[in-house]
Amino acid sequence: MTVKEEALKLSVSSDRSNADSGEKVTLTAKGSGGSGGYEYRFTETYNGTVTTVRAYSSTPTYTFTASGNGLHRFTVAVKDRSGNVASYNCDVTVKETPISLTVTSNKSTTETEGTDIVLTAIGSGGSGNYEYRFTETFGDDVTTVQAYCNKTEYKFKAAKAGVHRYTVAVRDSAGNTTSIIYTLTVTPKPLSISVTSSNSASEVLGTEITLAAKADDGNEPYEYRFTDTYAGISTTVQPYSTKSTYTAVLQGVGEHKYTVAVRDADGRIGSTVYSVTVRPEAGYEISVSMKSSQPQRVKTGTGVTLTATATGGYGETQYRFTETYQGAAITRQSYSAKNTYTFTATGIGEHTYTIAVKDKEGQTTSVAYTMMVYDDTLRGIDVSAYQGNIDWKSVKNSGINFAMLRVLSGTMSNLTVDSKFNANISGASKNGVAVGAYRYGYAMTVAEAQREAKETINAIKASGYNITYPIAYDVEDANTQGKLSKSQLTAIIKAYKGVIENNGYKFMIYANTDWLRNKIDMSSFADVDVWVASWFLDGTPNHNHGYNGPGTVTIWQYYSQGRVPGISGDVDMNIGYKSY
Repeated sequence: MTVKEEALKLSVSSDRSNADSGEKVTLTAKGSGGSGGYEYRFTETYNGTVTTVRAYSSTPTYTFTASGNGLHRFTVAVKDRSGNVASYNCDVTVKETPISLTVTSNKSTTETEGTDIVLTAIGSGGSGNYEYRFTETFGDDVTTVQAYCNKTEYKFKAAKAGVHRYTVAVRDSAGNTTSIIYTLTVTPKPLSISVTSSNSASEVLGTEITLAAKADDGNEPYEYRFTDTYAGISTTVQPYSTKSTYTAVLQGVGEHKYTVAVRDADGRIGSTVYSVTVRPEAGYEISVSMKSSQPQRVKTGTGVTLTATATGGYGETQYRFTETYQGAAITRQSYSAKNTYTFTATGIGEHTYTIAVKDKEGQTTSVAYTMMVYDDTLRGIDVSAYQGNIDWKSVKNSGINFAMLRVLSGTMSNLTVDSKFNANISGASKNGVAVGAYRYGYAMTVAEAQREAKETINAIKASGYNITYPIAYDVEDANTQGKLSKSQLTAIIKAYKGVIENNGYKFMIYANTDWLRNKIDMSSFADVDVWVASWFLDGTPNHNHGYNGPGTVTIWQYYSQGRVPGISGDVDMNIGYKSY
């Protein structure tokens, strides 16, 4: 009996017919018929090139990483034990992403000569199996410093100051390439410079000294330049030359700073400073004394002459007069042979005059004289916690005669003593500043006004200090008392006034001109002192405050942005017409 063998057959499948570069693709073959014992061979045809990618074996699958843009035809052959062969074609289309490159450095783009640099290149896309090449361009020179290889790093020391451009190229297994330029700016390595002197750093006028400079870390020959800076003037005493020493006879009493600048053959530069203090010879020390034609406390408008007398020195003595007032120093008379300065005293407060003298050798010294200027006008401020910590000695020295202190803060629901009241009443009293007080009113009823007055008095008594100026009731709050009728507000002021006066204190009203004219029945307070608020943009009291109604204006608040030594920031300024 004859058995007819079924013909050998082959089927092939792929898990994807389209693949992106880098993706895994698996081909699976399955033989049937024939005599069994199948073996499979996989052959790839790409761009006209035929390659057996897997020889005959019993493995029916072939897995590969997609690379190479375009059509890849895989011919799969199956062979049975009888030698029969069948084949089948399977196509896979590869879409390749463009090759790209990133380059990073372990340092910045500007580094000093000798710094160790590592450039790292990372390729992506394309067909993989990357190789990298590093090329350096410096000036007109182009050098491949690392040929194509699989090393991703290029290590080197920054050399030669200037701009170095590194072109980093990458290529993949399919021959695709791209490149990036990395720019490195190399700065010169600073020269190391030392200076020694034949003498000490402090010598007598007329001494001969020699400075010797030494440079390292550069390329010879070195050139040296010596510059002397004295009294603010710099003079090149020895220009650039190969001479590394400078000899001088010291002239000019005081500090001389010798700047030694060095440059090497490659243009590297560096510098260092050597200081020498020049002292006068024994018996030539200069001194100065000063006297004034007036006592230290003078009234504004008084003529004053300051006379300075210098002794010692090297002759040709000159005098300079500088005034310091409210923190600002102004030279009133520049250096000259004139030893007197005549002026008219102005500006209330402390003035310090510094008289400096110098001789022909630059030797200098000075003496200071403090003068207090006053006038008959009473000057005051009003302060609260908003002004923070106050230096009351400085306030007094600036010409302030009195201060109105806020006693209470807060509305009726959170009434409390101003956080700086106790410090302020203590500081002002101890420094001779007359003190008054005020309460910024929030009371909406007679009872609340009486409570405000009692709390005001309690706080003053608890401080342990007495006040000589009145206690003012400050009526200005538009959101509370500003909504009351004239009769209601007048009644509240009367209630506050009654408690204050019943406890032996002087009462006054604080308000602006509008409230005094329109919101308060001032006819009820014809015998009361008034503190009027009326501000002018120029910040001076050279105006009329503008209130002529009932009551007597004894304090005028003329500015809200004043500046007073001892107080940080703005402060209200006042003029007093009555001494309490």
